[in-house]
Amino acid sequence: MQLVYKFILKDETAKEKLLQQCTIAKNLYNQALYVLKKELEENNKWLSYYDLDKIMKSTTNLNGEINYKLLKSCNSQQVLMSLSKNISSYIK
Repeated sequence: MQLVYKFILKDETAKEKLLQQCTIAKNLYNQALYVLKKELEENNKWLSYYDLDKIMKSTTNLNGEINYKLLKSCNSQQVLMSLSKNISSYIK
């Protein structure tokens, strides 16, 4: 059984803001995954969640902005925790 939440947003600005936050979270996840793979290829070293958190706080995207700081810190940390769990599960 899967639990599904359905949200109905009637306000267009709320929809746009939610879509923007989801896009930033996706970009942060992909950017951190790229950093993780690059570190593995170059130095043959796995990065932990704490290492990723430290690195992503200062890594800029193509627009010169820091994806980590575009979201609230708890959201950014949750995205990185999710990536860390996914990678550890993939390794096993």
